[in-house]
Amino acid sequence: MVSLSELTNALKQAVDNSNYSACEQLLPSIKLELIKNNLLVPDLQKSLVDESYFQDLCVSRSITECACICSINLEQFDRFKQFFTLLRPYYFNDINPKLNHSNNKNKLISLYLLDLLSQGDVTTYHEELEFFSKKLNNIEEDEYCSYPIKVEKWLMEGSYQKVKDILAVGGDKEEFKFFSEILLNQIREEIALNTELAYKTLSLSTAKALLFLNTEKQMEQFALDQGWRIEKGVIVFDQNGSQQEDVEIGDTVKGNQDNTHKIISQVLGYAVNLETIV
Repeated sequence: MVSLSELTNALKQAVDNSNYSACEQLLPSIKLELIKNNLLVPDLQKSLVDESYFQDLCVSRSITECACICSINLEQFDRFKQFFTLLRPYYFNDINPKLNHSNNKNKLISLYLLDLLSQGDVTTYHEELEFFSKKLNNIEEDEYCSYPIKVEKWLMEGSYQKVKDILAVGGDKEEFKFFSEILLNQIREEIALNTELAYKTLSLSTAKALLFLNTEKQMEQFALDQGWRIEKGVIVFDQNGSQQEDVEIGDTVKGNQDNTHKIISQVLGYAVNLETIV
């Protein structure tokens, strides 16, 4: 029978090699072994008097962190939250503070906050941020935790270019890319909804700037996915209601950054209420 130590080594090797399907196959057996050894839910009092058990708990914490990373890379976000819940007794206990320290702690907290934002759970996000702020020093200056804090702040302010820029940077930070893509896509969907309600027509170039897309070809595909018509480089919205024409589509709007920002400010007033953003 394979020991917990051997399973743990195999799990870490799989994570190091980004072999997340192998991680997923290993986790059920590892979880069973943790339960057998009273390690899945830590006995914090015992960890104070039993050094061997304390070391086993450190291994258990590392395993659970690997499980979090695996779940995100497999885009199993519900499982990620379940594993993060198992980490809370390690990260935030007052009985044995030595268990609180981990190199992965702030990174996983940041990913957890991003997950809440990407799911639109703004209430829980603020509750958790308040809790973490009491447990961590200078959370707003931390390399990882400052990331979701800035994202939420700029979303609330309607600073969409800043959001887009920081999401692009976050996309280079391993697992952060998954939440960056979700948040940016959700922002695009909300912008699209407000745009089609506000305008009868809009040039592809202006729409591309509004939706933070890189090329007009991407904009065309997005428009088709939304069910919008495209006629000679112009998006035609078929919705009823108070709409306006895109002024001098071919001449005035194209390449005019000030006019683009004006349209953005008109269309994206929903930022006043953060809960309608994501």
